[in-house]
Amino acid sequence: MGELALSNLPASQLTSSQDPVNIYEHLAAIFDMYLESNMVTFGETAIMLIQSSLESLAHIQAERLMCEKCFEYFSSKAINAETKIKWILDYLSIPTDIPPQAQVLTDYLIGKGLAGPHNGVGAITYFRNGIIHANAKSLHRTFGRLTDPVQSEEAMEKAVILGRMYVELAILHMLNYNGMYTNRFTKRTKKADLALS
Repeated sequence: MGELALSNLPASQLTSSQDPVNIYEHLAAIFDMYLESNMVTFGETAIMLIQSSLESLAHIQAERLMCEKCFEYFSSKAINAETKIKWILDYLSIPTDIPPQAQVLTDYLIGKGLAGPHNGVGAITYFRNGIIHANAKSLHRTFGRLTDPVQSEEAMEKAVILGRMYVELAILHMLNYNGMYTNRFTKRTKKADLALS
């Protein structure tokens, strides 16, 4: 099923700085990052792998759908990772609202003074940027403070779960999967397109 769906992709090669990258190799790298995110001990590592997976999926989808000039702009630094990830999830009709079962994540973001509306993509990016742009202030995004009403570890755990669901659902949607999916928060199984509702 996956091979058939992916063979319909108009762009069979993705460009890289060294050689053309076969789309299957690109997906294999995404799968590797996703699987690694499930095996690592530290939430910080999982966040990095999940965010990278999502951004890579956005690039695959953008190359499929956009004209060359639009894709060049999409790939430039003018558009940040959060916008790219939000675009693919919106395009695939995957809700990005933080579900009630992850309310602690919303509470954490509010406690950090972030203006709403809050969503899962923004939460993942918030943690990821705290890791990537590490300075004394941004490290508190990841490690928090003892005075935080919600501890960062608990909030990050919810962001990781939500991010894994985004990766899973994005891949399933891109493969035109119409079967069942089990929500990681509720443990309820629904059709993939309704999994987060």
